[in-house]
Amino acid sequence: MTLRVPYSYFRENHPHAVLGTRHEAEAMAREVLAAAREVLGARHPRTLATMHNLAHTLWARGKHDEAAAMVREVRDLQA
Repeated sequence: MTLRVPYSYFRENHPHAVLGTRHEAEAMAREVLAAAREVLGARHPRTLATMHNLAHTLWARGKHDEAAAMVREVRDLQA
């Protein structure tokens, strides 16, 4: 499996800004996260950035508990 997502996705843009809707952003971020974990591994900086972006999107959609859990997971993986 090849990860074909531009690096700018991870660093320069929030997913919902790129995709237009938060619902679409959440779906795509989940797909990208699954691929990043498989290809790059859970602790890779791009994987962690994807998790962080997904957490932002979840928060914006009112999914605060899930977003907070994801931020904690990112923190724990960085340790």
